[in-house]
Amino acid sequence: GHRSAAASLSVTTQAPLPATGPAYAYMLATTGRSFDDLQRHYMQIAAVSPTYFHLGPDLAIVGQDDPLVTGWARLRGIDVEPRVESQDPALLHTLLASDANRSDLVARISSLVAENGYDGINIDFEAGAATDRPLLTAFANELAQTLHAQGAKLTMAVAAKTSATLTGRAGFYDYPALAGIADRLFVMAWDLHWSTSPAGPISDATWVGKIIK
Repeated sequence: GHRSAAASLSVTTQAPLPATGPAYAYMLATTGRSFDDLQRHYMQIAAVSPTYFHLGPDLAIVGQDDPLVTGWARLRGIDVEPRVESQDPALLHTLLASDANRSDLVARISSLVAENGYDGINIDFEAGAATDRPLLTAFANELAQTLHAQGAKLTMAVAAKTSATLTGRAGFYDYPALAGIADRLFVMAWDLHWSTSPAGPISDATWVGKIIK
């Protein structure tokens, strides 16, 4: 019949098992199914690149962090290195051809990384002109130096090629130069066949072998 004084109780749940695998995963921020995949297979993943951001027409960084995804990954020891993407040749030329535009974007990416505590950033610039190749390298060099100074990484997506071409879509990327700048390059070894091409696989071992060689 006696009632004790009010008391509080603090409970801590058990921490999730940390990820131990070596894989680097892109995660589509536009569909919850991709996050579902991350949750199912996270033990195999060392770093994740959520597709949070892209360049707007005025070179603004458009998009936002998803605290649920970012926090979930961090809690499991997975590095978070969001993607910044553009596939607009004219927009990329406007960015890269101007020292001021390049430096301004570098500063904004640096602030984005610092504000959100990201482990790095992934640059996915596609369809740029082959003539802008040295300008992409210059941008990557400036961004890498800035990110490395704040303890963050730079990774980049590059088009697949089977020879050291200086033309076409793949001519935009100077493999040796970018390899010496970025912490990791991702060769986009897909689209060997597509929805309107002759029948065949998106990628195959023979083609990938030629790319590696």
